[in-house]
Amino acid sequence: MKKLILLLILSFFSAQSFAGSCPDGSEPVKSVSAGGTYYLFNCGSSEGSSSETSKKTESSVKVNPTELEMTSKFVGEFNLKKLSENFNLNLGIFTPNTFKFDINQDGYEDLIVGLTTMNTDDRNEQNEFSKPVILFWDNNIKEYVVNDEVQKNLPFMYFPRRIHGSINPKTGMTHLFIADTGFDLAGYDFSKGLASLPPNCGAQNHLITYDPSSGKVSEIQLPKLYDYSHGLATADLNGDKVTDYVALNSPYIKYPQKCSFKGAKYTNESYILYSNKNGGFDKVNIELNYKGYSKAPTITSGIAIVDENNDTFLLLGSEGSGSGIYAFKQDSKASFTETSRVNAPSIMSESGKPGAYSEVLYADINADGTKEVVASVNTTNWTGRYIQLLDFSNGQLRDRSEDVVQSNPTLKNSGDWCIHLFFNETTAWGQPILTCTSDFPQLDRTRGYSYTWTDNKLQPTKMKAMGLNKWVRNFLPMTFDKKTVYVGSQLKGENHVARKVNGHSFYDVRRFNLIEPPKKRLAPSNTFDGSYTFKLSLTKPDGYTWSPGAGLIEIKNGILSILNEGRTLKDVTSSIDKFDTFEGQIDKDGALSATVELNVCSPGYCEEEIIVLEGNNNKLSGISHNEVIVFELIGNGVGKTSNAFDGSYWFVFNKTQGDGTILGDGYGSLLINDGIVTVKKGSKGGYNKLNQMSPTFFDNFKGKIDKNGDIVASFTFSLCVGCGLEEKLVMFSGNIKSQKLSGLYHTHEVFFDMR
Repeated sequence: MKKLILLLILSFFSAQSFAGSCPDGSEPVKSVSAGGTYYLFNCGSSEGSSSETSKKTESSVKVNPTELEMTSKFVGEFNLKKLSENFNLNLGIFTPNTFKFDINQDGYEDLIVGLTTMNTDDRNEQNEFSKPVILFWDNNIKEYVVNDEVQKNLPFMYFPRRIHGSINPKTGMTHLFIADTGFDLAGYDFSKGLASLPPNCGAQNHLITYDPSSGKVSEIQLPKLYDYSHGLATADLNGDKVTDYVALNSPYIKYPQKCSFKGAKYTNESYILYSNKNGGFDKVNIELNYKGYSKAPTITSGIAIVDENNDTFLLLGSEGSGSGIYAFKQDSKASFTETSRVNAPSIMSESGKPGAYSEVLYADINADGTKEVVASVNTTNWTGRYIQLLDFSNGQLRDRSEDVVQSNPTLKNSGDWCIHLFFNETTAWGQPILTCTSDFPQLDRTRGYSYTWTDNKLQPTKMKAMGLNKWVRNFLPMTFDKKTVYVGSQLKGENHVARKVNGHSFYDVRRFNLIEPPKKRLAPSNTFDGSYTFKLSLTKPDGYTWSPGAGLIEIKNGILSILNEGRTLKDVTSSIDKFDTFEGQIDKDGALSATVELNVCSPGYCEEEIIVLEGNNNKLSGISHNEVIVFELIGNGVGKTSNAFDGSYWFVFNKTQGDGTILGDGYGSLLINDGIVTVKKGSKGGYNKLNQMSPTFFDNFKGKIDKNGDIVASFTFSLCVGCGLEEKLVMFSGNIKSQKLSGLYHTHEVFFDMR
């Protein structure tokens, strides 16, 4: 796993040296802004370009972060290795990018999973190709599905780094642009220099079309050109309503003489693909006119926007010398000129190198009617996370990151950086949410995935995940029925077993989960108040059912909890005190809901998670680690203890054999005193090997009775002492008027007969 994390980090790493904040290597000159509220840092050679640094590194204002409660349910599991149609079994698959778009235009967003190959050294393999995978949402079954015909007709790719979806209003077709950057050198040994490594030659980009009326896919032929589009900006730049594409390149193809471009050209320059009247696209090389730089910074991300003045801008994030976010205004079809720049925050510098920008977004974050620029910044080694917030007006960027709670940006963990930034105004949680999508698990980290505008600050949310494995990753905000929920995924092996190659584990399967708020809480009612025996049972996918626990559930004013007395839990990883995490409600109609934090796997397997349980009247059920979990409430329940039936009652203790035969295994008297039920001393039970019964056999029996005569009790015993069967806690229930208390020892009925 550590190798996998390093791989993804290095896949975005660019070998650029830092030569100071200014292009000539000098330090910038500090001055105070006109309003006196922040500092400006200007380079002497950058006149005419407004440039400033991030004013603050972390908000010092104490605020209360929003908590988002999340529940999860299974929505599909797919072997991506098989679907990629790369049949080299010595290789695994890796997901550099997953994107979402309503491809079939049915109102539900679908998934586009970009794939590449990895060898047992966790390195991209040369001359190996894979197909992306498209997963369509089927709203009839509420799961993702694969369309075999669509999948069969998708093109093979090398390393799909950027993906964008749009709809052509002229044809009604869905367009999927996938920028393929080709062979990736992440994880390779750079100690002898780039010249000693296999060449990075870039790759051909693809524009896939989908016809929602026929369900067929095709491809619009783009100019035959190999490039390394680390950034992809999109907008209607020529006014014909069709999305145009800005391929943002930097000199990543360093040794073209070593490359075979198969008759195509190659480029390290940025260009625009303008839509034309024939349904195709024309390539136009563009000039990015930086101010004060003889060597342009390395572009890592970017977007194209049209501002309130109807001017077109490119907002570009970069790394290396001159790292920062830049605004470029379009002068002509082929020219953009820098109008403003804000440097990368100094807190993200590492080993003398400034931070790098992974993503840029333009949205109205604070609901004031004006859009802001949001950028995610990490170290040049692609660790950590800093969210930069900027105003943008009349071509000028103004940093206002003091309005962001940064969640400890100096904690430079790998996997924290954002592959995507999304902003959704209407979500299932009832508030706008900014999402940082990462292909690393974040549920057990402080940063999480989401931010909300709360108390006049953009701040990380707390995530209370219920029924959600902590290894779920890549949270994508998906629009279903005009409301945003999340879809996440986790890596798995086929049939839960990793595929081994020379001792290396490949996880070919992705399991997808729909993540949404829990259902509206029930209104608790005291209608069913009392104590109930319960049995905890687990059912595996193969249908095998077993019971690892039992005890008493008390309902008081409609609130459910598990009592300490008489409870048992064994043969699972969780300890018995995890029953303390059980919280539930029951309404006046008997509808039940609850959560409990358990690890239901055998000791040493899986991890604890909050399990969501729902049911009615006498049964609560949920799913964890593919097992069905059931809390079954047995009997009618017992209310407040009562002395109405105080006294002594003779009993015979019976057990039922597999053939239905009933055998006596003890006798004595039940004593009821102030509603508490015990067994009188001297009662005997449990035949041993010498065919003798023990006078202490019933000593741990305890129960209670209410004014209606309903009894619940617990008793730990062996069904066959002489045979050496294990002792087991059994919960008993019944009514004094029926003269019978019943329970189950595994599948055998055992009962106290008081007739």
